[in-house]
Amino acid sequence: MKILKSHSKKALISLSLFILALAIFAGCSLNFWDKTEEQSTPDAKTEETTPETDQEETSTKGDISYSTPTEKDIWTPKFKQTFLEAYQNTNPYAEAKTFEDTRKYGKYAFFEVGTINIEKYKDEKLLILVIPCDGMCFTQDTYRFAYNETTKTLTLLKKHSANLEYSLPIINQISTKTDSITNLGNLDAPEQILIPGTDKYAKLDMKDTANTFDLENGSILDAFSEEYVDKTSGIKIYYNLKSTNSVSDGCFRVLLPDGTISVYSFQPNFEKAITDKYDFTAGGCGITGSCYLISNLTDSDLTKTPKSSGDINFSVPKNPKTDETTLDNYERYNIQQEWKVKEDPTLKTLSLNEFIAMEPLLYWQDPLGRWSSVINKNVKPMAECGKPVIYLYPEKTLDVSVEVGIDHLTKTIPKYKNGWKVSAQPNGTLYNYDDKKTYPYLFWEGQNKGVLNATKGSSVKRTGLEKFLNDSLDSLGLNRTEKTNFMDFWLEKMLNNKEDYFFISFVGTRDFNKVAPLKISPAPDTLIRVFMYYIPLDMPLRTEKQDLKAIERNGFTVVEWGGTSSVPWLE
Repeated sequence: MKILKSHSKKALISLSLFILALAIFAGCSLNFWDKTEEQSTPDAKTEETTPETDQEETSTKGDISYSTPTEKDIWTPKFKQTFLEAYQNTNPYAEAKTFEDTRKYGKYAFFEVGTINIEKYKDEKLLILVIPCDGMCFTQDTYRFAYNETTKTLTLLKKHSANLEYSLPIINQISTKTDSITNLGNLDAPEQILIPGTDKYAKLDMKDTANTFDLENGSILDAFSEEYVDKTSGIKIYYNLKSTNSVSDGCFRVLLPDGTISVYSFQPNFEKAITDKYDFTAGGCGITGSCYLISNLTDSDLTKTPKSSGDINFSVPKNPKTDETTLDNYERYNIQQEWKVKEDPTLKTLSLNEFIAMEPLLYWQDPLGRWSSVINKNVKPMAECGKPVIYLYPEKTLDVSVEVGIDHLTKTIPKYKNGWKVSAQPNGTLYNYDDKKTYPYLFWEGQNKGVLNATKGSSVKRTGLEKFLNDSLDSLGLNRTEKTNFMDFWLEKMLNNKEDYFFISFVGTRDFNKVAPLKISPAPDTLIRVFMYYIPLDMPLRTEKQDLKAIERNGFTVVEWGGTSSVPWLE
């Protein structure tokens, strides 16, 4: 594979703030193994019965004969009707009257990736179904099935599938059977992998994050210079030895034989004395994780310190006053400190010498000899969520209570007293019962410790930023008022940065609910959350692009937009 050229350290620092770990999505199980006559089509769901045995069936890597993934058309007329009914039950406001109507909201595609060899499913096809997101999301929902081409039986393999509330209702309805017992060997991502050429292990961070057969914009694997094939398991491990203009994190991407990709990270297990004071560099408003940045510094650029943690020794830059990374972090510290001092004039801003004396960055080497850093928590930028605003559109005048699940609210309008209690009108006008005033929306800013990873997005040139935002907000379905308010708040702040490019990622309803969940009573029929994350960059980077789609508004609708950045935004 071709080794990619690296870009500036400053861009790398920014990029490190987003290519980080997500929560692992793991499947859970339902007990089922049908001993009755199999259905002739996957359209009719059989009743679940007690399995023959409660002993888990585990098999070996020879259980599947893999083939090149190809899209599989199992859409018989009856199956289309079954799917349509399941879709209508799960999405009552989607107005999908035909099977073709469901494709307007995202294509559900089956891919044949191999043939199953064990007796229970002898010669049945192993199919993967990738579920599209409503709006946008960072990870796919992956479900695996055994498919009998003769009887048209579609059996969900629960131990090898996702278990997400957003898609399970449809999956349960379209599956002929659900098998929670069978565990096919060499199908799931292993819990850990041996880092090539070392005796250290990297642990599973993100399962089934992508695949090699359902991508419109190429594979993320093309961004890596190193490819290693594990001869025992057959899995392929991809990583970089140096930062590049595409990927600068230290994680490993693992390609399994079925074409799915999972992410692994080495976890250095620093001692408490280090973790109490230092942390991995993080992004804003919970957009962060556990993959670490690779720095292209060399041994000659660093000086060892007495600090250590286990078998890991720490270093600092030899010349911190000229070190780009140190100066870049000091600039960010000053930007945020200026805002803090406005809030509290008693606070002091550190001089550069005082900043350096705090050892803001400590460098350490991972098992591959790659340098990375941790940042002093006392100078680490806060994770700030920038101006999320909430619009309420009931079908008729309605009393509504709203609560935001955030670690710390820094500013709210109207005043937040364990939530807001308002009377909402269909045009979005809100009457706040506490101060007896009228508002166009609910406003909040806050800080969060949650973990979320923006791994998909677009690199946008400065001169094309306004058009990109306009087009993206149109694609996401914001109305004229919402879009105008968004642009008025964010465009000028983004252009105040001096860099020529921006990486921009939009977090959707499903993913942002993990960082700052909303509690709304009565519950809305439609919830749309659009949250932008951006990174100013010296040059563009290559990532998987997002498919931005609008969620149709029906019934009582709640819309929220907001944003954050890898650096404190400039006023």
